Amino acid sequence: MIRVPHILIIGSAGRNSGKTLLTTAIIRRLGNKFPLVGLKVTTIRERGGACPRGGKGCGVCSSLEGDFQLTEEKNPDLQKDTSRLLAAGASRVFWLRSLRESLESAMKHFLETAPEGCPIVCESNSARTVVDPSLFLMTKRNDEKENKASAKDVLHLADAIIAFEENAFVPSPDDISFINGNWALRERAAAIILAGGKSARMGVDKSLLEIQGKTMIRRLYERLQGNFEEIIISSGEPEKYAIPGVLIVPDQTPDQGPLMGIVSAMERSKHETNFVVACDIPDMDMHIVRKMLRASEDFDAVVPVSGTDKMEPLFAVYKKKTLPLIRETLSRGKRKVRDFFPFCNVKNLKLDEKESIK
Repeated sequence: MIRVPHILIIGSAGRNSGKTLLTTAIIRRLGNKFPLVGLKVTTIRERGGACPRGGKGCGVCSSLEGDFQLTEEKNPDLQKDTSRLLAAGASRVFWLRSLRESLESAMKHFLETAPEGCPIVCESNSARTVVDPSLFLMTKRNDEKENKASAKDVLHLADAIIAFEENAFVPSPDDISFINGNWALRERAAAIILAGGKSARMGVDKSLLEIQGKTMIRRLYERLQGNFEEIIISSGEPEKYAIPGVLIVPDQTPDQGPLMGIVSAMERSKHETNFVVACDIPDMDMHIVRKMLRASEDFDAVVPVSGTDKMEPLFAVYKKKTLPLIRETLSRGKRKVRDFFPFCNVKNLKLDEKESIK
């Protein structure tokens, strides 16, 4: 799997589901800010085989020379998807055709050809099987009953399903951005960073430790930026932090541990759904965060479980409606986050072997 943070992959669950419309909308909105690169990937299951769409076919599969071919679109005036991306404002647009078994090599070749570091918007389902992007979206019509074959292989990897109806999308293309070298989708939720002061083990404030010239809390903020409507820092020492646009919330009662930090911040949050993360996880996997947010619809909390049933309560989603339970737990002298779990509906989200919160 090729890790490419600066690529956004847009797939589709069915035909005519607005994939290219969404791609062009993103390019039109952001193309004047960044030199965006467009990419359309066509995967060929077998050389000389029948057209995957049925019927006579267009000749794309049968005309492939070698294991893959990369061509650059130069004409914005043709009625082709690649021309539409160019006309929308992409700086350069490529079409990659590849045999399915050569797709990883084909994508590596494209990445060597594309301008280094430029944000890329890629139309494809199959590309997600060989590329790990910062964001993978799939479009789907509301009346779509059956997913096409290529979608079934990757639907479970989608960070969000973009509903398409009457030429409109939910979530909107306006919620998609490119920030700090990553693609982001703004969630209708808050992110709460727990910055709880000195570490008993290390004797220093972990949030202010530097990694590659940036403090942990700054790196974490930049990872969350653009992915949430609201970012809150929970701290017993709020004077330490000054990040524009971020609400700094002190503990209502000092020295009561992370549970007090969570309740203090959630009471100030504008959102029912809140993602809580400790400040020492600066390079977290946003795919896991979005998986938890999707799973939270019918639960009071979603807590990932890794390894041998190790719960991660400081990397979890909590609903604001749990506040009375948390306050009651604290009033009984209980300070561990998991102390209120027996009294609410908690989803333990098992992570697979390849997933890690750090």
